[in-house]
Amino acid sequence: MRDGSESRTESRGRAGAGSQTRAHARQLDWTLSLLARSIRYLSILSVALLAIAGCKEGPPDEGRAAGTTRPDSATPLPTGTLIFANRVVACGAPGRPDCSEVKDRNLELWRLDLAGGKTGAPARLTSNSNGRPDDPTCRDADDDLFLATSPDGTTVFVLNRLDGDDDIYALPVSGGEARNLTANTVDDAYVGLSPDGTRLFFANRSDGDADLYAVDPRGGPAQPVLSSTSDEHFLAVAGRRVFYTVLGPDGRKALLSRPLGGGRSVRLSPEGDEFTSFGAVSTDGGHVFFDARSGNHARVLAAPADGSGPAVVLSANRDSALFRLLSPDGKTVVFTANDRPLAGGGAGDVEIYAVPADGSGAPRLLTAFENDSYFLPRRFTSDGQALLYESPVDGDIDIYRLPLDGGPPTNLTKDSPGTDRLLGVAAGGLLVSRNGGDLGLDDELLFLDSGGAVFRLTSNDVPDMFCAFLPGGEG
Repeated sequence: MRDGSESRTESRGRAGAGSQTRAHARQLDWTLSLLARSIRYLSILSVALLAIAGCKEGPPDEGRAAGTTRPDSATPLPTGTLIFANRVVACGAPGRPDCSEVKDRNLELWRLDLAGGKTGAPARLTSNSNGRPDDPTCRDADDDLFLATSPDGTTVFVLNRLDGDDDIYALPVSGGEARNLTANTVDDAYVGLSPDGTRLFFANRSDGDADLYAVDPRGGPAQPVLSSTSDEHFLAVAGRRVFYTVLGPDGRKALLSRPLGGGRSVRLSPEGDEFTSFGAVSTDGGHVFFDARSGNHARVLAAPADGSGPAVVLSANRDSALFRLLSPDGKTVVFTANDRPLAGGGAGDVEIYAVPADGSGAPRLLTAFENDSYFLPRRFTSDGQALLYESPVDGDIDIYRLPLDGGPPTNLTKDSPGTDRLLGVAAGGLLVSRNGGDLGLDDELLFLDSGGAVFRLTSNDVPDMFCAFLPGGEG
């Protein structure tokens, strides 16, 4: 990769995690409506992380592709580096058409520094939008897909398919050459990073079966970690174990774990259950939280990561339950379910519940509202005392703060028309993606302080996708 606007990242691919698409139809429809723009421009992704916002195509206007930040208020900004992505196209070069009919654009990464209450101009980290030299149509699917940042905040990991297969690359946040960490001829899937950032785990099927490898992002060849002789799908690495799925003898998908250094595999999901999605691992690596289906009931479970005890059902008999969040202290699990019937009859609303992570208590209903709306938990506040969620209960999709110890929710974006999606929490404020509203925004990134004042971080003709915020700069 070359630095700045001349850089070319040879990284793309598919983020291979599974999406939480097994909820009740009404819950799924609303969730998908929030993610519609993301699906349009990240069609090769099957989930998601993140949780994440999306992009769609805009007019081919290279002059405003990155955008020039401009404040809508004097809102104090957090100090740090914002990593985001959008689709841009550069045309008019010698031998190139005007791209007036371009239908495919590459997904590029940008960085935006925030310091002293101000933002600088966005700096382009990747530049694949000119297409291959022999491609006269300006169409090139060399998308750079964000995976993660290193623990010290100096490196971004991306995937790209420029060489014909999915490879993982390390890209300096400060700009510069990208390094191919998985240079081979098969598709590679990102699995995770070690806490100290010295090992990046990935999987591929170079020998026909799924095998797990580790590579030091600072340099050196990839080393085999686990080899399999079955159709395993690696999900995550946490603590000293790897979590993965296999099809059991009954044809149902099961969740298992195995020590990274080798050893016996243990089943974590109950016999007879169909594993549906991976939730989280406790900070000490001792417990894993996940969703599974037993008969017609979707439920949330917790299990010892080493299989030393049985899985515990956290969602009790709630219907269509989905794991959403684990509190920062690891003591509380938040999930959604839609089994509470409406007063006038019919299917229940999607509501938010909290339950002790160790299963020592019953689920507690947090959003007992008699309305036909939905509630999507996004994050805990930094102190862990409240939940931040999204809902269209007041007309458009807003962000709310809900105390965990009881009390009514507070609409944090009530006076801001449009669709608001919560991206992160920083310096006592919120990082938000907004679509529509009185400014006519198209998935632009904003910072909202505790008083609701707005600072517009991106301003361009294409939707922007939030990737990460690195507090305090590059680390």
